[in-house]
Amino acid sequence: MRAVSKALDIDWNKAKMLLDVYSMDEAEVETSDLVWSRILSENGFQMIPLYCNNRCTLYDFCKKNPVGVFVVKVSNHVVCVVDGCYYDSWDSGKEIPLYCWRK
Repeated sequence: MRAVSKALDIDWNKAKMLLDVYSMDEAEVETSDLVWSRILSENGFQMIPLYCNNRCTLYDFCKKNPVGVFVVKVSNHVVCVVDGCYYDSWDSGKEIPLYCWRK
């Protein structure tokens, strides 16, 4: 929810409401990749290829992408990256990006 809120520049309550509505529509839990991917897609984000090998960390991704808004999927959740800085509730800089969306 934090990543959706930050990426769409909306407050936490609006992000929660969006996730709830889309999760009911998709019959999925609100943390499902299908739910947040659809929200991002419908709000101008596009999935892009990662030009990293399996040793690339979120920290490395941020260094390689110093401009823009991204939502990056890591092992168990998504992280928002804005202009080379990642926003998470813990230090996920050593996580390995699996795929990402860019606005």
